[in-house]
Amino acid sequence: MHSAEGGPDSRSRLNFDDPSCAVVVIGLALRCAPGQTNKQNGDAIGRARWKSSFLGHPGAKFSRGKQKSLTVTGHIPEGLTAFDGVTAGMDQINHISYIVRMMAPEIPGRGPEANRPEALKALRNFDPDSEPSRKAIEFLKSHGTVVDPTLAVFEMFERTGRKPLATFEPGAIKVAPALATQLRNVGPGLAGADLGEARFAASLKAVAALHRAGVPIVVGTDQTVPGHSVHREMELYVEAGFTPMEALQAATMVPARVMGVEKETGTLEPGKRADLVILGANPLENISNIRRTETVIQGGAIYDCEDLSYHVIVLVIQ
Repeated sequence: MHSAEGGPDSRSRLNFDDPSCAVVVIGLALRCAPGQTNKQNGDAIGRARWKSSFLGHPGAKFSRGKQKSLTVTGHIPEGLTAFDGVTAGMDQINHISYIVRMMAPEIPGRGPEANRPEALKALRNFDPDSEPSRKAIEFLKSHGTVVDPTLAVFEMFERTGRKPLATFEPGAIKVAPALATQLRNVGPGLAGADLGEARFAASLKAVAALHRAGVPIVVGTDQTVPGHSVHREMELYVEAGFTPMEALQAATMVPARVMGVEKETGTLEPGKRADLVILGANPLENISNIRRTETVIQGGAIYDCEDLSYHVIVLVIQ
């Protein structure tokens, strides 16, 4: 994997013909400060080196070479903005928090150095229709940037100050005991409830604005409740203003198109993979019906969910 070490070429251009460039953004962010002696200094040096080495070259960009189908997606490294990442060639941004910072750079970060009253005021005043917000959205739209908001993970950490996760994510009570313990200890607590809820409200507003503008949105969950939070992500999109059909498309047709596999999957058509679920109720009437999976068809095999659940229970008892 390439890092920000070496001469100008190694710092400013990533050759995608080289298979070692598979994880580009993460690799550069992690390896931009070799030899640090402690985490604090290393983080500071890393941000400085990454920013100076990457942005210090006018031609800094991601070069796809001959592999035109390979896309660049990930986080925005410390010291950069989403404007920088997209200008450099990123195709997709994971996490809506980076987009909120594009739209409202005056909002303080999440670190302990952030001024809480100032952050709370800025978040509550967040305007997705402001001039900076419109500029950011138009920039993303003009570059064809795809956004993977991962609202479910932010809700887990920000909306749980006053209510348990299971009150809005019923899948939380079905996870293995080891994970259940972790999920009980998330959230900002009562002391941080106002700030957490304000952050999440801003995230919802940002997703709604992106959707209205036509910026492609894809369903992603990050580290939440395995097997369930993909449903919660769709529910949150509807809360943000998507129709149920649009939320379903954000989990199927849109990702397939983004990844260049729309001829293989994403919609139910002759010749495409028949990987699908059969539900017990119509999700177009209520998006939460997406949780009522009765049958799964994958790779030519048919799985009955009730039968699977029975065998899992028997296995646990034994």
